[in-house]
Amino acid sequence: MIEFTILDIFLIFDYNINTMYKELKNSITLYYEDLGNRNGETILFIHGNSEDHHLFDEYIDDFKDKYRLILVDSRCHGLSTDTNELHYSSIEEDIILLLKELDIRKCHIIGSSDGAIISLLLSRDTDLVDKCFAIGPNINPSGLLDSVIEDFKLREEDKYIKLMLNEPNIEPESLHLIKNRVILISGECDCIKKEHIDLIKDNIFNASNYVIKDANHFIVNNAKNKLMSIIIKELELDIYYEDNHVIVVDKKCGILSQEDITNTPNLLDIVKDYLKFKYDKPGNVYLSLIQRLDRNVSGLMVLAKTTKANTRLNEIRPHKNYYAVVYGKPNKKEDTLVDFLLKDETRHMAYSGSDGKKAVLHYNVIEEKDNLSLLDISIDTGRFHQIRYQLSKIGYPIYNDMKYNPDIIGTSFELGLDAYKVTFIHPITKEEITIERKPRRDIFNKFNI
Repeated sequence: MIEFTILDIFLIFDYNINTMYKELKNSITLYYEDLGNRNGETILFIHGNSEDHHLFDEYIDDFKDKYRLILVDSRCHGLSTDTNELHYSSIEEDIILLLKELDIRKCHIIGSSDGAIISLLLSRDTDLVDKCFAIGPNINPSGLLDSVIEDFKLREEDKYIKLMLNEPNIEPESLHLIKNRVILISGECDCIKKEHIDLIKDNIFNASNYVIKDANHFIVNNAKNKLMSIIIKELELDIYYEDNHVIVVDKKCGILSQEDITNTPNLLDIVKDYLKFKYDKPGNVYLSLIQRLDRNVSGLMVLAKTTKANTRLNEIRPHKNYYAVVYGKPNKKEDTLVDFLLKDETRHMAYSGSDGKKAVLHYNVIEEKDNLSLLDISIDTGRFHQIRYQLSKIGYPIYNDMKYNPDIIGTSFELGLDAYKVTFIHPITKEEITIERKPRRDIFNKFNI
């Protein structure tokens, strides 16, 4: 039998208070639960009006093994501090302070109704958000169905109803400031007007919209299976741009660009599967790679969704910028390298030869740390293993590249090479589009980028 002293009981109680409640600098105390895999990416769950964190209870088991989960009661809800007045800006401030207290610098957000509004505000006003799942948001009260507004007016003295009648007041143009991925999810029978959801989507650069058939506003409660399918699909793939003609995705290190004889997962098939799911296509999906990246390299890739887009993107091919982590500290802090390259089909390596194809590479050194340097690279051409070969030739091989630097014993399969930026001419609008993001790999995290 285990016995507790009065001091033991006090310490256990105090421990629970410290881990489940957080008093913020603005004197608001928020109740939260911190669950799941502490080493995984973080998902923050934000409930709707007059609800609390229990809204997401049935979702915990689906995420806890892979993700760290933060479930919070917003102010005036659940076990958090109650106040006389309630505003979306105040709830947003609370969440920002909580994430700062928990030292969470980036997270996915799953927000329902009022929580979806907060998730959009956080996406607009901070760089804390990775993927934003906004379930049934509105950016002003006029986005609600007229019948809902009339019903609310009968109860407008209630502070929760008053909040929804008078707020939010988000200017559509201000959504242009959102840089992260936003996934809008609404019900076919939602109390948010369809044209209002379209307005939100049209003002966010990297937004996608799902409408769940036969569902109402309370999707979290009544359409869990479909909602989970959407969230899982979107979490699996990092999309930075999509329209009817083009999709730009982030290839993770270790994933093939397209199928080979090993029959292992490849980006082309993964994106096809995503498009088939998203648009509920019964047949095959057309999708074409415009450029490829080596399996052990990460980065942005442009894919064409139509034959016309494929033709035009191949006529004026996308331009990429790379980050490369190399061994050593180059004497020249910026330079242009010119070689004539051939491919050794037997060894699957590049080499120089007078009858090779011209390869031009420009680099500048961004930062040096220990015996490593971070280079920003652009190429005028796109030759096989061009960057790997040319940097190795001048004595600064890419981190972990055992093929072009056999003296180095690699510690993993990943090369210190990442296509962090891509610029292309849109095949239909002729607009120049540039997509840029920071690499999410340990070797690049050593540097200030």
